[in-house]
Amino acid sequence: MEQDLLIRKLSIAYLVKEVKMKKYLITALFISLISCIKAQNISLKELINFRTMNISTLSDNLLSKNFNYVGIMPDPLSNEDLYTWAYNFDVEEKTASAWVHKFTLESKDGIAYATSRKTSYLQFKKEMEQNGFKLINTTNGEKGALISEYVSNNYFISINTQTTSPSWIIFLRKK
Repeated sequence: MEQDLLIRKLSIAYLVKEVKMKKYLITALFISLISCIKAQNISLKELINFRTMNISTLSDNLLSKNFNYVGIMPDPLSNEDLYTWAYNFDVEEKTASAWVHKFTLESKDGIAYATSRKTSYLQFKKEMEQNGFKLINTTNGEKGALISEYVSNNYFISINTQTTSPSWIIFLRKK
């Protein structure tokens, strides 16, 4: 009888330990998932701050949000070098779920954020509305893209909406 009681106590202690471990693992996974989802999102305020940062400081900020530094890439439109970071970068496919490009020429004085997540785009657009950005122009771009231009007291934002594959390229520069 004592042996049965001891076995039951040990079994209960084992089950309690298992439940605590599973709770810990589920909590850790949930926190990890939330931080990964949030890491890709870049707010309007962050993008404005990123625009004025030097490359080293910008890189530190993006690395803390789980972006990877990809390198310097040529801009196909201006032949200017772009410092580039990517989130969930696939080296072989050269694809990512988000990109940040910092322009090197002072004439552009801008930064671009590209995302394929609709929720990231909608949150960014909501922040633009809350910060007084007004739509000033909408045009059709190449390959069915829709280009929307917004302005505030200090900044100009151009959003290129790709209709063939859902993605948004947000370019911010000083007015």
